[in-house]
Amino acid sequence: MKIAIRRIRPVVIQLPREIDGSNAEEVAARLRAAYRPGAIVVADMAKAIFCDSLGTRELLSAHYSARESRCELHVARPSGEVLRVWQLLGADRILAIYPTIEAAQAGRRSGRNGSAALARE
Repeated sequence: MKIAIRRIRPVVIQLPREIDGSNAEEVAARLRAAYRPGAIVVADMAKAIFCDSLGTRELLSAHYSARESRCELHVARPSGEVLRVWQLLGADRILAIYPTIEAAQAGRRSGRNGSAALARE
């Protein structure tokens, strides 16, 4: 008997330049729309230069929703400014943060959660 393992390709979703009260719910909804059991959804933060507490709250909510949906939310390439806000709020200890898209797709982080190496850049 052969057992076939189907791998679901990671889905990459590019997030906007700013994530705040005006669009945070929409951003989280876009992420949740890609959730499927076993999937990896990558939130590409390369263009994001700002994420306030409301944006962070929605990303954390999306993170917990991913767990409930039996998939993973990986956050790739956040800016140093965004990381500093997340460190102050403690979100960097919850979110799965990756330095590159490739690392996020493969699930390879540097350090404990990837944010320490990114914060020094």
